[in-house]
Amino acid sequence: MKWTKKRIDAEIAKIINLQMERSLKLVRERHGEIERLSKKLLERDVLSFTEVNEVLGPRPFKPQANFQRFLDEVLGKPNEAQQTAAI
Repeated sequence: MKWTKKRIDAEIAKIINLQMERSLKLVRERHGEIERLSKKLLERDVLSFTEVNEVLGPRPFKPQANFQRFLDEVLGKPNEAQQTAAI
């Protein structure tokens, strides 16, 4: 039992350390974007998705389907079902 607990603890510590290194690397790489975003947030407490995109640029990957449908509704873009119904 002790061996299992120590092994689990060691694995958890390994995962945490790896993710901490990954996070620090990301912060160093994205320092400019983080700085611009912080300045914008000091001007205004809340930013919209569009405003965040204006500061950071487009997302580096395509949003998942559920999030994309949400964005389409919020930003007023017609989704596929609405486009088909309009035809």
